[in-house]
Amino acid sequence: MSPLKQAVDDYQMSELSQDLLAQSPIVMLVSITGGGKNTIIGELLKTNKYHYVISHTTRQPRLNNGQLEENGVNYWFISEDEMLDKLKHGDFIEAKWVHESYVYGTSIDELKTALDTGKMPLLEIDVQGVEEIQRAKPDATCIFIVPPDYETWMQRLSGRGEVVDEELNKRIITAAKELKTALANPSFKFLVNDDLELAIKSTEQLIDGESATADGRNIARQLLEQILS
Repeated sequence: MSPLKQAVDDYQMSELSQDLLAQSPIVMLVSITGGGKNTIIGELLKTNKYHYVISHTTRQPRLNNGQLEENGVNYWFISEDEMLDKLKHGDFIEAKWVHESYVYGTSIDELKTALDTGKMPLLEIDVQGVEEIQRAKPDATCIFIVPPDYETWMQRLSGRGEVVDEELNKRIITAAKELKTALANPSFKFLVNDDLELAIKSTEQLIDGESATADGRNIARQLLEQILS
């Protein structure tokens, strides 16, 4: 096992992280790759009510809706050595392997910055990170965004720039794991991202405490069944 993977597997939330989470009203947005959460986040940020907590990742910037991701805007793109150093210093609230290839982490400093703005901290995070944060903050809002159907999802994946078959297969395998984990967690609120305007409205309603309809969870189940079939 590599030193980086070992550091991620052994990483535990610090008392400082737990204290920050306790005082912060956090919203976590989760999605399988190609679910459209980045678009929804962009629209939410236009309301000036939320502060996007920028995650760190060891992967390279990629094309997203035809535009190359930017450092310090979409993510903080860092090397594996930098990630390992930050893990050793306890700089993250949580850090996890994603797609069996890259590390993503939510930094303490980024959450502090969000709290200083007085806005609602908005996290883009994977299901493993959600469960880590929920252990420290059970009342954190978590919304899982799903595409309306399998065919639409495949179209979105193919439109994200060139993806080799091996990478696409990794993303599909990861999506199955994420859906299975989220469906087993009753605290996830599922939202269908079909019509963007309606999805934004529904997202804000869920953030405000409204209950999710059964549609999103049912579609998530259908997607999982089609992936596994």
